[in-house]
Amino acid sequence: MNGYLAIYLEKQTKYLVKINNISPFHFFLFMLGIDSLFWKLHPSTSSQVEINDAWGKLCDLYHQKSSILELITIYENSNSSFIRTHSLVGLSYCLKNLFHSLDSAEIDFFRNKITEFYLKETEEDKKVKSADIICFFLEKTKQTWTLLDTWIAQCSVDSPFYFNILLYYIRITKDSQLLLNKLCEGFRSNLKSQLNSLEILLYFAQDLNMISFFSEQIKTTIELTFTNNNPYFFSHLFKIMNLYYSKISSIFPIQSFIPYISNKNLSKANLVCLRDFVNNHLSDLNQGEVLNVFCQEIELSKYLFDDEFEDFFPFSEDLNSIIQIIPNDTIQQVISQLLSEASKPSTLTTIIIIESLVITKLNPQNATCEKQECYNILTNILKIDDYLCRRMTLDSLYELKDIFSDFFDISIIRFLCQFSLSTAETETNNNRYKTCYNLNLLMKFIHITNVSSFVNEICDFCFCFLPIGKEQEICIIFEIFNLLIQLYFPHMNEIIPKIYIILCNCIQSPSEDICCVSFCCLLGILYKNSEIFADDLNCFLNCSKNVYSIFFISNLLSKYPEKVSPFFQQNMAEIIQILETSTITQLSQITAWKTEIILFTFYKLLELLNNALKHYFMCLENEDDTLYPSIKVFTQMLFRQLSPDYLERTIPNFINLLHKSVQLDIYIYQILNDFAGNIRNPSHLLPFLEYSIKQIEYFFTNKTCILNREIRELLDSFCAFINLSLEIDQKLKYFNLIFQYLINFCFINLSTNMNSPDVLITCLQILIICEQKISFENDSIPIIIELISSTNDNVSDAAASFVTVMIQNNFEYSKTFQQTIHKNCIERLNNCNDQELAENLIFILISLVPDEFSLIKSILNHFQIGINTSLIQPCYCWLLSILNSLSEEDKLLAYRSIVQFVVTDIKDLFEEKEISIELLRSILSVISTIPQDIIQSSLNNNYHMYVFSSHIQYINSLLT
Repeated sequence: MNGYLAIYLEKQTKYLVKINNISPFHFFLFMLGIDSLFWKLHPSTSSQVEINDAWGKLCDLYHQKSSILELITIYENSNSSFIRTHSLVGLSYCLKNLFHSLDSAEIDFFRNKITEFYLKETEEDKKVKSADIICFFLEKTKQTWTLLDTWIAQCSVDSPFYFNILLYYIRITKDSQLLLNKLCEGFRSNLKSQLNSLEILLYFAQDLNMISFFSEQIKTTIELTFTNNNPYFFSHLFKIMNLYYSKISSIFPIQSFIPYISNKNLSKANLVCLRDFVNNHLSDLNQGEVLNVFCQEIELSKYLFDDEFEDFFPFSEDLNSIIQIIPNDTIQQVISQLLSEASKPSTLTTIIIIESLVITKLNPQNATCEKQECYNILTNILKIDDYLCRRMTLDSLYELKDIFSDFFDISIIRFLCQFSLSTAETETNNNRYKTCYNLNLLMKFIHITNVSSFVNEICDFCFCFLPIGKEQEICIIFEIFNLLIQLYFPHMNEIIPKIYIILCNCIQSPSEDICCVSFCCLLGILYKNSEIFADDLNCFLNCSKNVYSIFFISNLLSKYPEKVSPFFQQNMAEIIQILETSTITQLSQITAWKTEIILFTFYKLLELLNNALKHYFMCLENEDDTLYPSIKVFTQMLFRQLSPDYLERTIPNFINLLHKSVQLDIYIYQILNDFAGNIRNPSHLLPFLEYSIKQIEYFFTNKTCILNREIRELLDSFCAFINLSLEIDQKLKYFNLIFQYLINFCFINLSTNMNSPDVLITCLQILIICEQKISFENDSIPIIIELISSTNDNVSDAAASFVTVMIQNNFEYSKTFQQTIHKNCIERLNNCNDQELAENLIFILISLVPDEFSLIKSILNHFQIGINTSLIQPCYCWLLSILNSLSEEDKLLAYRSIVQFVVTDIKDLFEEKEISIELLRSILSVISTIPQDIIQSSLNNNYHMYVFSSHIQYINSLLT
């Protein structure tokens, strides 16, 4: 490779990444490509089109076997640390992508080469990359090799990443004696090796005997970690403890760690780590011990807040698990004590306790007095003249918006206006972060508060702020204008002309952001009142110098086609050129893409469609998680215009985008779920189906993977896609083997992951989707029935949903489990606080034992069917059929359920054929017999009475 090229690459890394938005691996494509391709990538010598074309050609190289050999040569011959590091990255990438095409001789050659690299390498960052590839070969081949066998047996456990490789090695060889020897060696070594030994021990230990054998060594390791007080070792220890606590709890119970929470000799990072560990295992403590932990965590919170730095500030979610257990009166006493202390740390601690209390115990439907009290405390804290206290209070108020919505009024908006002005006056740095934060909060509160009577007052504040505003602040003020226009345009007749003039003066701003947001705000006005633009059309057409102005003019097409269309027809070539080159920033790139979609809708030029798709995939490669919701409407607009042939050619482009980020994966599967139904050839969907199953396997089997909200959303997207694939495959049976594999995998995980609710829920979701393909000889069905009794509402509901579907589709088979189902359902219904779960339980019970009157009271206490619309018809038919057999007390409960049902979306349910005309006729007949006072007491307010009356009129209109 050209020596100058190597130096250039190393020195220009940041520049190239910034210009081309490329990943580190793409640098190896420079090394593998010929010079002519490389120089086409230089922005100073090539157009953007040439650069994009060159990148496309270079990116294809990682699919070629020759790339592996060339990267090995680069690693062996280069003296540059940068190039050698990233050649290993490239090797890892290529080997993982090309593994399926390697024969046994090639695999043997490559794994020996990588092992040699690992043994000879002295730099840690390169050793870890080599170790990663070695683990990959062990995992994929399920075999060891001579060079590795020798090294594993002879090498010291202190060698970097030795234990990473040992874990995969022992999983294959099952060599218990080697494991024992290495564990003994590791526990005699340094702290890092001791912790690695502990992790390996707990991973492989099947019972307490092996753990007890090393109990003294484990105790020494834990004590040394606390004495060492190094956050790296501390976090490693508690990652291990969290993963394998069930294996070690009898020897090292959670109680032994509680005294350390108040040990201020530990670093703040370590105290936070310890607190989180204890909170994860509160179920092992009695009430007195929990109260002790709570008191210590309050003191810890004050200690963490007593610092000008925010690195270790606690949050309300850190307290959620313990707040759920502590009695409310105790929490109120603690809040009163903290407020009486009148110190900043105590006040900040009060804020997070209140937020946690409201979230965990005071839902929107109850405890109005307690909610009002919490709201009053928070708003009183706003009177304290301290920026952090005010900001955290405002953040909490917004976080609790759904629960506090009834209390919000103009006072918070006024406070934020004044707070923003005062902060701007005192904040001296150029970017004025605090002021921007306040203005963004103001915009959020405007969105959730009814300010229809105060629009003029808010706009007056904005007009006052603009002269002192910095660039970013002006953009936020314009976004506030835009929000008010969307929500309260009828109240802005006097103000709109003034806003319009300000915006028109800013569309020529040298600031890209101000220019963009000005046009966005004008767009909001355009769709509310297009007449205001009539006299200024020529002015807008004459300022078509950038992508933002062209985007705005393209929106004028729908309002003034006869005046605007000639402009595009005469200047289309120039406009396409502007759009094609507007890819310097993500903002301009997205705007160009949106414009191309609008223009293609009008003019059907293939060049516009091709450019729109190119810009679309460029936008996605930016991996900006905040982008995906904002482009959803235009994505749908684009894909709706693609023919089935074009769609089938486009969909595979998403394959290379998978696995870049969880949010991007979610977005891609949402697109597939929207449009893949138009694909005629199922083979195009196969890679996505395989990827979703591979990811599900990874999430379920990787012990270090945390199934957070983001991963849960991705799993839901996978389930929706699996459902879509099943629908597409109903006739062709193209994916039949894949679905059978998936069903077996889910049943295995139901029995092996009983302590992981997220795994159980996802498995049950998939089994519900695939229910028609499940063999009823499967002996795992009873496992699902037992899960109905789970104390986790979501797990119980998923299991009950499966049984519901099973009853609907195979009633006779369901009856074989009647006794077990009946027992679990009635026990769970008596302890049920989840409406969706209650609906499924009720349907199951009345289907299997419709005449069991001993269940009536439990059923009627929960009878409010409406979430699962497919259950409404059978459940209410059953209720009406037994009405005359009920006692007077039970009949009142039944009347209440019937009256409340009438307030639901009767019209939609009828039009969607979820309920029949016969059911409505029967309900109307019963309603006519219910006394008026019972009807009124069954409804919450006058509005519901109004809805009830209008729905009765609607039913009457259907029957007459």
